Amino acid sequence: MSAASFGFTLHVAGALGQPRAVQRTLAVSLVTLSLIIGNEGDLRRAFSLSESASSPYSPSKILANKLRAAGLIGPVAAVGPLPVDGRYVAYALNVQSFGHIDKLDDLEEILSSGAALVIVPRGTTLARQLREDRRFASADKQLFGCDAANENPVEVFLTRPLTASDTCPESGPGH
Repeated sequence: MSAASFGFTLHVAGALGQPRAVQRTLAVSLVTLSLIIGNEGDLRRAFSLSESASSPYSPSKILANKLRAAGLIGPVAAVGPLPVDGRYVAYALNVQSFGHIDKLDDLEEILSSGAALVIVPRGTTLARQLREDRRFASADKQLFGCDAANENPVEVFLTRPLTASDTCPESGPGH
């Protein structure tokens, strides 16, 4: 639509008489101004190099950065209602995503998928099941520290056990 506006304006400016640089400049300026007025916020966001805090990608990028900083990089799966998108986390880590499912019937689905990192909502039955299963290990200590872990709405589990020094003291064995 913008291109058509500029094209039409230049055509009309040329049809009014001798094509003059002043006429064209004035016509293009008026069209540009008419497209900018009322759209200042959208233009600022479109050309901004920073990411909006309200972007749905932001929480996923923050989690991906924490995972990278902790050295926890591997294929990602996500289960349940989450404030992050596991696909974005995988994209930001440049690893394979095994997608997002709303409900998990059997923990074997996760293990057979090949996912190394599983993102689940904190405090759910699934999180408790994963914490109790020795084939999974919570990455709370590495990502959030033992004190701040419960303040986060997600919990990341590894499909490989951690050593005792990698876990918070109040956690169960292997977690």
